[in-house]
Amino acid sequence: MNIYLIVILTFHISNWNHASSNDVEHEKVTPLMDNQVQKHDPWEIDIFERNIKLKVYGRIEEDTFDDFLTLRNLSLVNSILTNVGVNALNKLERLESLSFIHSEGNVHITEESLTKVTNLKELVIHLNNRVIIESKALKNFKNLEILSVDNQTFNAFSNETFDQCRKLKYLSWSNGFVGKIESNTFRSLKKLETVILRDLQLKHIEPSTFEDLPFLRILNLDENKIEFCPGKSSNYFQVCKV
Repeated sequence: MNIYLIVILTFHISNWNHASSNDVEHEKVTPLMDNQVQKHDPWEIDIFERNIKLKVYGRIEEDTFDDFLTLRNLSLVNSILTNVGVNALNKLERLESLSFIHSEGNVHITEESLTKVTNLKELVIHLNNRVIIESKALKNFKNLEILSVDNQTFNAFSNETFDQCRKLKYLSWSNGFVGKIESNTFRSLKKLETVILRDLQLKHIEPSTFEDLPFLRILNLDENKIEFCPGKSSNYFQVCKV
């Protein structure tokens, strides 16, 4: 598939690490009129040093990012993705932030998808259709500090789900379904400061689930169906009907 980049690059990609904002020039992308659309729908790309915001129509091939190996921040916004090659993202070993926002298509973030992206600190998956993260993929995120996702379905969170995400400070998992959260789910996440588990159709959660989290300051369980558990309380909160 041919890829069209509607942008004029006035600097060499390999010099991103050394470029300051004053060194980088870019032209604003001009929207195409209906009679100007190419045979293959184009990518729209805005480049600011090591950051790329893309609007993609079609498949992300294995070699799509070969010219962007020093990329630090990648956002796929308002995209229609027919597929993402298994190793397409794995080449971005310096990537620190990855976002899928307002996109749709056949995208599965699997255990194999990001095995080499070990520097990832932020992963955002918001307001998408059929952009799925699999539970086994989470074990790759050993340096992740921010995880914010919605519209996902998990049968359960267990002690293995986030066990490798030990640097995680902000966790938002909302507007989906989680069948069960085991009491030891967050035991390894000693740096957690914010936990948002909103609108997940939760019916029960043990108060002890959030104990031994010394930096936890914000806990949001809104819009669930949690039932009162007689005689069970915690230093952090009392489970109540909502």
